[in-house]
Amino acid sequence: DNSHTIEVSMNDVTIRISYMVLPAYLANRFYDQLSFYSCTVSNFEQYTLAEFIRQGYFEKHINRMRLYYSRQRKRVLDCIAKSELNRYCKIIENDSGLHFLLELDTDLTDRQLKDRLGEQGIHVKALSEYYLTQENQSSHKILINYSNINTEKLEQAFDTIRSCIRKKA
Repeated sequence: DNSHTIEVSMNDVTIRISYMVLPAYLANRFYDQLSFYSCTVSNFEQYTLAEFIRQGYFEKHINRMRLYYSRQRKRVLDCIAKSELNRYCKIIENDSGLHFLLELDTDLTDRQLKDRLGEQGIHVKALSEYYLTQENQSSHKILINYSNINTEKLEQAFDTIRSCIRKKA
């Protein structure tokens, strides 16, 4: 059931067109409350994209990207499994697109963890940065976005993360 799913995407290969796919009940609200927004994409670009989709090129592109990112995800997960970090972390996945969570076994606060890793040139986002309340501000979960990650530096990065979380606060 995808009735609570909102998909937001942008095709930026040569044409910059963003779009949202909304569940019916939200699409109706959107039209009722926000239909005054005008479309800034020219008709030419819209028709070009429509033809691209109609001829099946978009589907081929999506399939290529799925294959590429599934391989990228596997590289990252394999690297974690082979690293010393594996003993101090848990991978949390929920079919979350190009992301997963890495829960770390550490006594550091999320802020301390982020600062230490930043000093080593590793920039991460802690899940707690997205919380609306101050509760559970140190969940020790960092967001891993593997869409544009340099897989050649993964082993070193995971060793650095392990070193940072094992140091005493």
